[in-house]
Amino acid sequence: MELEALLEQRRLIRAIGFDDAPFIRKSGKPVSIAGIVCAGTRFEGMLWGQIEPDGWDATETIANILLNSKFLPQAHIVLLDGISLGGFNVVDLP
Repeated sequence: MELEALLEQRRLIRAIGFDDAPFIRKSGKPVSIAGIVCAGTRFEGMLWGQIEPDGWDATETIANILLNSKFLPQAHIVLLDGISLGGFNVVDLP
């Protein structure tokens, strides 16, 4: 169902928001990312993954996290706190 239609019907919208954890630059260690699942103002779950700092795997990692999640069939929108995670690991939007 389209997001606009859900809003018009005053239906509960389930969102998954992704952000990266603090990390030390140039340490070579993977950067943790978290996806927080909320319905309205209610916390429903958390998803975890790791990406390479300044790498090229943010898009693939987020897609794999979502595809292997029980939350995907219920999700209406995915939010990002910026276009890049883990330094300059850019999320490729369609």
